[in-house]
Amino acid sequence: KLPENTVWAPSLKSMSWSKKQHYLRPLDALLYATDGSYFYSPAKHTIGFCMVPEEKLYKMSLINKIKTFRWSFISNSKFTQKILYRFGIQSRVVYPILDLPKNTNAEKTVNAGTALTFLSVGRFFRHLHSKRHDVAVAWFVNFIEQNPKYSQSKLILAGGLKEEDAQYFESLKKLASQYPNIDFKPNISSSDLEKAYANADFYLHFAGWQVNETNNPERTEHLGITPLEAMTRGCITICYRSGGIKEVIRDGENGYTFSQLPELTRKIFEISSDPIKQKEIRENARETVITLFSQKAFDETMRGLYKKLF
Repeated sequence: KLPENTVWAPSLKSMSWSKKQHYLRPLDALLYATDGSYFYSPAKHTIGFCMVPEEKLYKMSLINKIKTFRWSFISNSKFTQKILYRFGIQSRVVYPILDLPKNTNAEKTVNAGTALTFLSVGRFFRHLHSKRHDVAVAWFVNFIEQNPKYSQSKLILAGGLKEEDAQYFESLKKLASQYPNIDFKPNISSSDLEKAYANADFYLHFAGWQVNETNNPERTEHLGITPLEAMTRGCITICYRSGGIKEVIRDGENGYTFSQLPELTRKIFEISSDPIKQKEIRENARETVITLFSQKAFDETMRGLYKKLF
């Protein structure tokens, strides 16, 4: 919700060099998310926002070092910060703000041996940090086939779908075609997504599956917003152990991480048999998000940043 006196700036790319300098010079602060290009900024302070730890975006050639000599950088996670440091950029972590729902579903209980509802949320695409819905489908099929008492369980796959990714989406549907209890929800509305979170017992996240995060950090989950949303909505959240997820989810305290599919299944069985532990996990999960991703936490971090700059 921006103030009424908000002014929308024209595209910097459409400006000549001299016009861009004239436009930026009066600014106290310029926040810039790079596409790999850099420029000399005459603003009092220029802050580069770094979200995807992909090396081609942060090539610090001698020319770029000169252009960004007076810049500061912020990153969206400690994981991104660590990778940027490897690229020659020092940044300060500023976690995003997450809306906290009034209804936390903290009292719901998962019961062992009954049908379970699994949810995974993320854009349907196969490039960059793919959410690996294919792995989710393969795991779920094996889970219900190997454990008949859970045969009525459901897997819900929700997320954005662009026309360019239609072929990948169709391949996923084909993979799951013999299993009606795998439910695809492309371009789900926010209200329906809230219902999906509310009805899910477990939230599963497979982004970064079997990726070498040292060699290809951009293909992991750099932070993971949907796991955080799940943590505030009463889902037991279990994520593949890579990228920024590891700095937020403390295994066995506020959620779970896994590196192999049998480990994922084992942890589901263990927590399903322990309602007291379930309550503890849910409470710790919500507290984690409040501590790190609330409006208050964001404001404190930004105040610290601006005190340092100004």
